[in-house]
Amino acid sequence: MNVFEGNVVVRITDVGGAQLAQEPTTADESGNWSVTLAVGAVDTTATIHAYATSPEDGSVVAEATATVEFVTTPPVQAEIVITSPEDGAVVNTDASFAVTGTANGLIENNVVVRVRDGSGRTLLQQATTTDPAGGWAVSLTMLVRNNTPGNIYAFSISPADGRVIGEGTVNVTFASSCDVRTGWDAYTVQAGDNLFKIAQRFGTTVSELTLANCLTTPNLIFSGQQIRVPPQPGGVIQPDATVTITSPEADAALDLTGPVRVTGESAGTLEGTVFVRAMDSAGVVLDEARASVVESTAESWTWEVELALTTAAPGARGVLFAYAVSAEGAGLAASDAVSILFGADDESPYVTITSPMPYATLSLEGGVVVEGRGRGLFEGNVVVQAVDSNGNVLAQAPTTIDAPDAGTGGAGGWQITLPVTETRRGKIIAFSTSARDGSVVTSAAVDVIFGDPTQNPSYVLLSVPLPNTVVTNATPYLPVAGYAGGVSGYSLFVQVLDEAETPLVLLPVIAEPGTGLWSTVVTLGEGFNIEEARALFLQIIATTPSGGVAAADKVPIYTRPGGAVISGTLTYRERIALPPDAVINVQLRDVSRADAPAVALGEQTLTNYPGQAPIPFAIAYNPDVIAESGSYVIHASITDGAGNLLFITTERFCVLTQGCPTDNVEVMLQGVAG
Repeated sequence: MNVFEGNVVVRITDVGGAQLAQEPTTADESGNWSVTLAVGAVDTTATIHAYATSPEDGSVVAEATATVEFVTTPPVQAEIVITSPEDGAVVNTDASFAVTGTANGLIENNVVVRVRDGSGRTLLQQATTTDPAGGWAVSLTMLVRNNTPGNIYAFSISPADGRVIGEGTVNVTFASSCDVRTGWDAYTVQAGDNLFKIAQRFGTTVSELTLANCLTTPNLIFSGQQIRVPPQPGGVIQPDATVTITSPEADAALDLTGPVRVTGESAGTLEGTVFVRAMDSAGVVLDEARASVVESTAESWTWEVELALTTAAPGARGVLFAYAVSAEGAGLAASDAVSILFGADDESPYVTITSPMPYATLSLEGGVVVEGRGRGLFEGNVVVQAVDSNGNVLAQAPTTIDAPDAGTGGAGGWQITLPVTETRRGKIIAFSTSARDGSVVTSAAVDVIFGDPTQNPSYVLLSVPLPNTVVTNATPYLPVAGYAGGVSGYSLFVQVLDEAETPLVLLPVIAEPGTGLWSTVVTLGEGFNIEEARALFLQIIATTPSGGVAAADKVPIYTRPGGAVISGTLTYRERIALPPDAVINVQLRDVSRADAPAVALGEQTLTNYPGQAPIPFAIAYNPDVIAESGSYVIHASITDGAGNLLFITTERFCVLTQGCPTDNVEVMLQGVAG
């Protein structure tokens, strides 16, 4: 930079100082320059010397040097060979399958393995590196239609220019137990369609469409392709759609000894588009399920769903939230929420937020009105905060519950208006503190959006999924959708970030001109540890027409092992009631190996159970760890409060496999002599 007229001279000399080549060049406005020099066929160490001179006296005013090695030995020809599977093989994809091979002459030892269908479309891709001996291997898992012809292509590219420097291919046939669901209606994919939009239109889910059509990736559909969709559901789409929870009622105490049944009705929505989630007071999702149709008319339909709430803290407060997914865009068409109690009321202090609704977009005009209830609070005091997604407090104000005995621990409602002025995603938090040490005694929170982001000149909005959505290995396909405006070329990027906010996935997506709607599907498969509970983030980002970054929108999501429930009843022959302090423990155990201890795959502990047998139970477990050849049993015991054993199973009550029951299991316990 700053050299006379941008003139640069580049000279190459050997170790003895003899000049091998020299050429002048000129730097551009940014100070960059380049030149090509011919040194001939030599094997030597050399020095590249670039310099600029003064126009006044020819002295060197700037220079740089680099030492290089010139060789005339031709590079080793890169080679990649796939050793397994062999050409013409049938590859079973019902389980993970290995692709192995050898390679030499690669740059940085990188190998990319790509699975393609018969039309050359990429179904799956994974990168690996060779070992010191040149071997490489990948393990692949994919969903594909039975008897699909295709090939496996392994290649390596040059990091310098991106060209392929070695490659190998084998033609195979992919076998699986997946067959297209021909009993569903045929639908021809239209221009602009994706699986998210089709699922919305036909009242189904991305996961159901993916499995019904044996799609390796839900994003790989194309205009003119024929896929299967469920018959057009009932219901009429209306702008004033409604969803109502009819049971349980607000503030009901839920029986946690079995699956919790939630019923409701919806109007103005398609059948099959209602989901129900149970959350604790902090907004953590305990379970979520899609509601099934009970009865329908031309105007409305009733629904029901069962939730497994075995992880709920007995005596704690929570929320049941039912919502209908929009059939024409991203977001919610309607929703309803009720406050509930997990198990029996232990009369402990509590605070709840009854308004606004979870995930609501709030008007900032006149302030944000927040309402709730509380009990057992010191002098009836409640502190209410509006905080952004980074935990920064946007507004805070105190209030008191409206009850004659509020100062002595009574129950009542409260209301406050918070002067929030900033448009952003965040939470409303209500809490009450101890008079003794100022610690938080009880709290509640709801996720909301303060203000309307779509009114900003440039914005991105992530509408689907809702914050705190749980993804399991049973449904690893996560539809992601929202709106954007004032961004460059309608081009956006969906990111999945780990706990440290390191990007794990980067997917490009295009927003529709006019509406700003965008959508895609993220597959959270291998590499996301869905066998473990894990916190992740979804983020949507875009650039503005001026080149800046539009305000990114981000929500937390979680992975959790896929859930299933084994349920039944416990009984004993003695006609006696259990003591009030009885502790009932029920376990699902793996007893497949006779030479090894039994392994607990799930359990439920019940306390304060009223009355006597039969005692219902429900144990959540991960279905992916259940092997058809395995042996599984229910083991149960009942102790008193001091730990003395009262009843225990002495027989083998098998479940799940080998013809054993998968629900309504009847387990008999034997009394233990005192």
